[in-house]
Amino acid sequence: MKAFVRSKCLSPLNLLILSCVGLFIVILVRTSVMEDAYITFRVVDNVVNGYGLRWNLHERVQAYTNPLWMFLHIPFYAMYRNIFWDTLMLSLVCTEIALFIAIATFRRSLLALSCLFILPLASSRAFTVYSTSGFENSLEHLLFVCFGWCVLRGKPDKLWFTGSLCIALSMVNRLDTLLLYVPVSIYLYASRRSSLEIKKVAAGFSPIILWELFSLFYYGFFYPNTKYAKLNTGIPLSDYLGLGFSYVLNLMTLDFVSAFLIGGAIALIPFLWTRTRRGGDDRAGIFLSLAAGIALYVLYVISVGGTYLSGRLFSLPVFASAWVLVAVAGHVMREKNMVITAVALGGIALFSPPQSWVVEQCLPCVRGVDDITDEAKDTPWAYLRGRIDLPDAGSLHLPQEVILEWSMGRWGYRLDRNIKVVDGFAIVDPLMARLPMNVAHISTLGITGRNVPKGYMHAVATGDTGEMDPDLASYYKKLSLITSGDLFSFERLTEIVKFNLGAYDYLRDQYVQKMPKPE
Repeated sequence: MKAFVRSKCLSPLNLLILSCVGLFIVILVRTSVMEDAYITFRVVDNVVNGYGLRWNLHERVQAYTNPLWMFLHIPFYAMYRNIFWDTLMLSLVCTEIALFIAIATFRRSLLALSCLFILPLASSRAFTVYSTSGFENSLEHLLFVCFGWCVLRGKPDKLWFTGSLCIALSMVNRLDTLLLYVPVSIYLYASRRSSLEIKKVAAGFSPIILWELFSLFYYGFFYPNTKYAKLNTGIPLSDYLGLGFSYVLNLMTLDFVSAFLIGGAIALIPFLWTRTRRGGDDRAGIFLSLAAGIALYVLYVISVGGTYLSGRLFSLPVFASAWVLVAVAGHVMREKNMVITAVALGGIALFSPPQSWVVEQCLPCVRGVDDITDEAKDTPWAYLRGRIDLPDAGSLHLPQEVILEWSMGRWGYRLDRNIKVVDGFAIVDPLMARLPMNVAHISTLGITGRNVPKGYMHAVATGDTGEMDPDLASYYKKLSLITSGDLFSFERLTEIVKFNLGAYDYLRDQYVQKMPKPE
């Protein structure tokens, strides 16, 4: 086996090149821009056309969870005005740069990189599908490997700034990714406390600090609206945990390679703990804390109930797990075992049964999870064959001034910007997001429907809250002042402070008590 992999045709370097090309081809074949990505794209279009960072033009609401990814699209969309191809190119570039940095970080083990990193990622559905989905995943991967480079290869005197900067940018890209970096940050502080430079850490974290201050000023809140829409539902934690475990089961059944990578990284924790306890192995401590971060992030995904997009929230843990595995196992595994592992994982991915059959036969408890191929409506191959029309922003005109809608993706991207949309799923609606769901238990991942309060549609259309419940009307007026009032008015800034301190929660709670109990 050693002679085979070291032959002239299949030297480690050639194998690495071939595997990188193969991964690139796999990603291209699975390329698809998903429905929900167009929520962010509508904000991009509004910014370029001078309407500001908003989805509905009549109110400032952060309907997106990926500010950095959104900002990255703005200059390219301003130049080319084709969001479909813009996001595909950005995704592919971020993915390829991430792979290049990972290879440079572990350049001493080319065979291990091919067999334990590139090829397993090519077999991972969570990684390949979401690397070009229109979501922020590819940028998450890039920022993770940049952090890994700073910790392992960067200059020690610059670690506190560069490492903090990578974490901060990752948080701006998606706030909850902080959880993956918490254990390694604690470890670095504990092991290198003598060299800690607070000023450099503060400078590194300046992007997330500045963004949160801007978010508080512009939107009135620290968190995106989706946080309130998907987590403030009034549903018991047990429901979220049950759906979260179903989400994990979904990954294990539909995407065994991804589950294997995450499980493998977490399984290294006892081994790395033993090496760290012996002392003198700083890298083992770094890998241990990263593996702990992966486990913490998985627990977080379970606690929030996952999402209806199979594998999306596991894309970063899968990539980070592959990185940790090649860092650790690449130095202890024999070459024969590396090749066998890569071939086995590739075979599992290649010969696994169709997703529809697996969902029907093996996952009856999570039938509410939409099949990924149902969400991946836009593909370059279908476009080139003339089977889809690329969305044209603002091309759909309706006679109504205010409408109730349940699809904010491609349909919302096409919608005339002068139409006010009340979102039944509350993703882009600030009032609906702060009200409980109309059911007692969640039965489908990511579904957060609300009942429209009486008089709310009329209030959105005219500004008259006379038809609304008095308590809810008072609450809505305060909220509306924050989202639609004069940006720099002292009254608005005062209401932002009061609202975030919970001064008006009693109004909402009094209205909720009057609502009929959900069934």
